Amino acid sequence: MSNILRRLSNAAQDREQQQESNGSDIKPSTAAIPAEKPRFNASSSNAGNEQSILTPDVKFEGDIEFTDSLTIFGEVKGSITSKGTLFFEKGSNIDADINVDNLTIKGSFKGSINACNSVKLLSDSKIHGNIAAKSIGVEDGATFVGESKITR
Repeated sequence: MSNILRRLSNAAQDREQQQESNGSDIKPSTAAIPAEKPRFNASSSNAGNEQSILTPDVKFEGDIEFTDSLTIFGEVKGSITSKGTLFFEKGSNIDADINVDNLTIKGSFKGSINACNSVKLLSDSKIHGNIAAKSIGVEDGATFVGESKITR
């Protein structure tokens, strides 16, 4: 699935380069948006060997499911579910309900987090919401507004 994400990112870059060379703007589509939320399944046939990435130019609204590891640099609104590890990089903007094994945050987050194991709030992170996890680590400089609960 990582190859698909890379192709989407490459297509976006190609479109930007084409706009610059043509000097024209591509108008956004006025097609109706489907009522059903999209689902992104980042599971791969090579389970255990791949890391999926949502690049900074990606804005996704809907439900995300993945198997191993997902790193988000862009914007996500919806829900994220996995038995794997999730990373929010600096510059990411997430508004979601999260259920994962492990989570590390460097970006901005709003919503609720339920982690089976650990949550790490790194120095650049800004969190508004509730966290439930076996272990919660907070670095100096992290901003956390909400409630936390240590689970068994």
